[in-house]
Amino acid sequence: MLRSELAVKAWVLKVADGICEGCDMPAPFTGTDGFPYLEVHHIMPLASHGSDTPSNTGALCPNCHRRCHLALDRDEFRLALYEKIDRLVLELPEPPLHDTAIYIDDASDI
Repeated sequence: MLRSELAVKAWVLKVADGICEGCDMPAPFTGTDGFPYLEVHHIMPLASHGSDTPSNTGALCPNCHRRCHLALDRDEFRLALYEKIDRLVLELPEPPLHDTAIYIDDASDI
């Protein structure tokens, strides 16, 4: 992990203070590091060009984190996180370059 990624993770976990930002329940257990166990989730995935910033990350218990990825209502749950966590800013995914059409109006300048 890069230093900036570690800083974002540390900040988000500190702000959550051991409480899941998805269900408002305390972390399910204490990790081997002595801290409440929560997972940092990128609301807009990095693979979809989401940012690695506090405005795109939440501290979730393992159940809520899996819900974001595997549940039938994952899209609705993810959108609900934007309403619930004040610091989140909706990011729109960028289309893959191979799906982007490029138009040339005047090829005489090429």
